[in-house]
Amino acid sequence: MVHVTRLVVGWALAGLVTGSGVALPASSQGRPVATGLELYKTRCASCHGPEGRGDGPLAVSLRPRPGDHTNGRVMQALDDDFLFRIIRGGGAAVGRSTKMPAAPAAVTDAEIRSLVAFIRSLARTPARNRGVTG
Repeated sequence: MVHVTRLVVGWALAGLVTGSGVALPASSQGRPVATGLELYKTRCASCHGPEGRGDGPLAVSLRPRPGDHTNGRVMQALDDDFLFRIIRGGGAAVGRSTKMPAAPAAVTDAEIRSLVAFIRSLARTPARNRGVTG
């Protein structure tokens, strides 16, 4: 089991997930999303998982658990500015878990915008109410 204090170096754990099999959605083959995929694999997947489900190798030691970027209902409630701020400043910057580290200064704003575009591509559309009750 990974000790929680190792999360502080979460942005440095690039080698854990570089072989993830995440494929870009057919409608999102543009450069920003492709750049975001590369950043996600090296900077985020150790906690959020290679497919964004919050099940990365470090997630087992984290409370609260990392966010599930595939949950469309949750992701639609978060605007791009919020995602940018939590990536740039870490969880503490937006009143969330301090275990979410801030991006290193070397990560540019353009790269963070690409990362936001990729994270958006992971979210599944929420199921619509089909009139089923109870």
